Amino acid sequence: MIVHEPYGIDDPYKRAATERFPRDPQPGDDVAIGFTAAGASEAWLVLREGTSPAGPSRRVAASALGDGLWRVDLGVLGSGAYAYTLHARSDRGEEASASSPFAFEIGSWHEIDAVDGVTLDDTHVLVALRAGSMAARLHLSFPAYGTCKAELSIGAASTTNAARGLACTLSADAHLAIVTAPGTEVVIDTRSLDMTVRRPGRDGGAYRGTLRSRWLATAAGEIDTIETSFTVGPSEWLYGLGERFLDANRRGRVWDVRVYEEYKEQGARTYLPVPFLVSNESYGLWLAVDEPSHFDLTSERCSVVTRRLPSAAVSLPLHVIVGERPYDVTRAFVALTGEIAVPPPWAFEPWMSANTWNDQATAIEAVRRTVAEDVPAGVIVIEAWSDESTFYIFNDAEYSPRPGDEALRADDFRFGGRWPDPKAFVDECHAVGVRVLLWQIPVHKLLDAPHAQHDLDEQVMIDRGYCILNDDGTPYRNAGWWFTDSLVLDVTNPAARAWWFAKRRYLFDDLHIDGMKTDGGEHLWGRHLRAFDGSRGSTLVNTYALRYAEAYHHFVQEATQGDGIIFSRAGYTGAQRFPAHWAGDEDSTWNAYRASVRAGLSAGVSGISMWSW
Repeated sequence: MIVHEPYGIDDPYKRAATERFPRDPQPGDDVAIGFTAAGASEAWLVLREGTSPAGPSRRVAASALGDGLWRVDLGVLGSGAYAYTLHARSDRGEEASASSPFAFEIGSWHEIDAVDGVTLDDTHVLVALRAGSMAARLHLSFPAYGTCKAELSIGAASTTNAARGLACTLSADAHLAIVTAPGTEVVIDTRSLDMTVRRPGRDGGAYRGTLRSRWLATAAGEIDTIETSFTVGPSEWLYGLGERFLDANRRGRVWDVRVYEEYKEQGARTYLPVPFLVSNESYGLWLAVDEPSHFDLTSERCSVVTRRLPSAAVSLPLHVIVGERPYDVTRAFVALTGEIAVPPPWAFEPWMSANTWNDQATAIEAVRRTVAEDVPAGVIVIEAWSDESTFYIFNDAEYSPRPGDEALRADDFRFGGRWPDPKAFVDECHAVGVRVLLWQIPVHKLLDAPHAQHDLDEQVMIDRGYCILNDDGTPYRNAGWWFTDSLVLDVTNPAARAWWFAKRRYLFDDLHIDGMKTDGGEHLWGRHLRAFDGSRGSTLVNTYALRYAEAYHHFVQEATQGDGIIFSRAGYTGAQRFPAHWAGDEDSTWNAYRASVRAGLSAGVSGISMWSW
């Protein structure tokens, strides 16, 4: 049997030996194909160029790497479409086996090289651009004071209308076009294709970009990868990009903007990325896309690259914000992406938690000792409270299983064992001024043994499409390392949210807990996943964590009449609307503490101020 998975699980940092390298070849890339063919003594690849089944083909021998693993090196291929099949033959004289066909296409780069015209509407400016024979447009609009939205539209998208905003004016001469709006001035040099965004009448502290963006397009005109650039001064510092655990200045590295769980010692990776930079020169840059992107800040000429959903009509929406101080830039960014939701006052008291507090006796003893020794504490987070099967029923509780579309109440349980009286536990905590949060995860766990309530719930989840799906409509099961093969709640589906939260409502209505620690949300693996609202895997990888926090935030606020909180690990642009967040899994060391402090400061620069460690 031949096994070849061209994209693997789309993990950006870990590649399986059976993938295509790279997964999405670009011009100039060396292309290689990895696969397994157990028991084979010979293996090869048949490569066909073009889209016609009768197109020219060639056979390329595979190299044996041991343990049934083979690799074919194709070298650098030109732009165009390619299809290939994999073949293997054993030394027992059996007929050769063949794989199903696989395909990829290498596009061609197109770069803007001319401005065809600049025209004014009362609230936006349209810059007509050309990249060889391809047309593009730059829409300049001004959604707020000191903010310029510069959206590059390519292909069919180049005919779309710009968003409305503040009124602006345009003045132009032979090669300069100057657009002025409240708090913002944009200068475009139609010869050099430079674009500067600054505060009116100010020479320094300006964003220095270019119209010379470029993109990859196939022969059929389908576009995915888009790249633009800007220039920074030799002594300029850049901050932000979400929660980052390294030094504050982002200069000198390439940064991926992708939600990713790196268990401890995160380095340049993060649970909570935001494609937003702030300069010490008092301007900021926000890339308003959901797909992963990366910022190459290794030189004075910085680049921003994103791979969008392939289409004949794509856009690159950038927002440039200028202010008197860097703080003004962050404040304006928050106004664009959603104002900060402030938690209730009790949430600002000290919190306490430990994984070992996994039963009522241990947890209440921790609370009592804290009070007795006059240690300030306002919140306790209980992680290991549930049955690890449903994640909404207390450990050791006895009950009669209910149909999967129904919800249990506290009166349906006979509590005992590790949690003999959860209501008494919550009541005692409240009596001494300590609020209670319980741990959550947005998955329906795969079990290795029957469990009546779990199995009834799972059937409803599958039958009604309450989980994230694969491209073929089958339920997606987590391909990552944490809660592997679990179903993932589709938080974009209103019916799924209502069903899921109904099962957890008794924790608030009957036991009176105060919030939930919303762990996870990072494990959406594969570009072809799909959600109820039409989202695909290439965007869910970032947006799922945000939508998950949003769903729980609204549930908790409604259940507590606005007096509750969630505590999330992952998120994306706009996470400040659904507080609070924490730094994720870390060692209890001074180095880890230092890294977490850096992460919190970086999150704050990126608009996420309700953050903890």
